[in-house]
Amino acid sequence: MTFLSKPLPAKKITVKIRNNEYEISYPNVGQLLDIDVLRDRLTNGRYDIFKYSLHPSFVHSAKRADVVAYFNTLIPQLRKDITAGMKEQNMLQLSVQEFQELEKAFDEYIQPWLDQWEAILSTPIATVDDSTAEFK
Repeated sequence: MTFLSKPLPAKKITVKIRNNEYEISYPNVGQLLDIDVLRDRLTNGRYDIFKYSLHPSFVHSAKRADVVAYFNTLIPQLRKDITAGMKEQNMLQLSVQEFQELEKAFDEYIQPWLDQWEAILSTPIATVDDSTAEFK
């Protein structure tokens, strides 16, 4: 079996939001499922329609769903920190201006890191030789 020769992206990164730093690890399978389920719930099952829409408002809604899903799953403490003093500890209750701070952090730290992992994980790690049905 031939494994990738490319170096792997960092398994953990530090995300800075306001005066806090949060160390996060690349999500495990359960967390990836939680993220997908939360995105779907936030968009009433229309995440893909929003994400691939030609309407900028829909695309931005998909992005907001990404931000909420990833941060709620990977940095549960952030929800408590960012909503301190609010009646509900819910990122959806933030003002648009407050939420932009989260979007900026997602764009700066999370999205590039996820893109690096996606580039690696979307590359096959082995090839099949049909004549012998064995992995090379």
